[in-house]
Amino acid sequence: MTRLAPFAASILIALLPAGGCSKSGSDTKARTNPPTGGAPAPVDPLVELNQKWGDILAAVASDEGLVRYKELEDPARAGSLRAVVEGYGGLALPSDPNARKAFCCNAHNANVLLMALEERQKDGFKSVKEVPGFFDQAPIRVGGKMTTLDTLQGELRGMNDPRIHAALTLGGRSSPPLRAEPYAGDRIERQLDDQCRRWLDDYGKNHAERNMVLVSEIFKWHEADFAVAPYTGVKDFLLKHARPRGMLKDFMTTVKEYEIGHLEFDWSLNSADL
Repeated sequence: MTRLAPFAASILIALLPAGGCSKSGSDTKARTNPPTGGAPAPVDPLVELNQKWGDILAAVASDEGLVRYKELEDPARAGSLRAVVEGYGGLALPSDPNARKAFCCNAHNANVLLMALEERQKDGFKSVKEVPGFFDQAPIRVGGKMTTLDTLQGELRGMNDPRIHAALTLGGRSSPPLRAEPYAGDRIERQLDDQCRRWLDDYGKNHAERNMVLVSEIFKWHEADFAVAPYTGVKDFLLKHARPRGMLKDFMTTVKEYEIGHLEFDWSLNSADL
């Protein structure tokens, strides 16, 4: 081994870090990262609100997309639902189009569940359809302003994305299935596509027989919504979003001539508690 002269050795020792010839991972981390233990990063209030709404949905949305109203009757859960409705009422609408769409869908469905829950507990209740002004008069607050369910639906329809019809619960058994998670701007495209497949392939809501495709009355009420680009009408929407190898898709791609008909909307409460 070659020995260093005393002077050269002293220079080398001075240049080396105290820990040895190379920096350890812990030493590098200590030098480059600020110390931990400070104030936690602020939580986005919308993210926190969506998490609370998600907890409710996970508890009350059945596999069939119906609502476990008995779960909602629990005072703690009912209180949480009211807090969620108040949250969507007080927060400002997001500026991002997808986040705004998700926000309005969540606010709509939370309000419908709370309103249906409250009406269900009144004597003589039969369906939300028979509650005077349920959709067009009862005031709700969304994004800091007063509105109604009908007006909120109109704003969503104005976004020119007919897939939102698959996302909105209307409080009746013929409603599209209630999703067991909140809508979120960063994944709403996938969520809406999945909702369309679930809705269209639900035999009780849409099916084919003989030379007819019988679909939800929603397609009749809002027929013009399904003729906006990239769609050319109800048939085109059905073909684009029906589940591959599902009942509607198979029928529509194999039967040459068929008509579109509509199934009467069942307004009895979309309750999973039978």
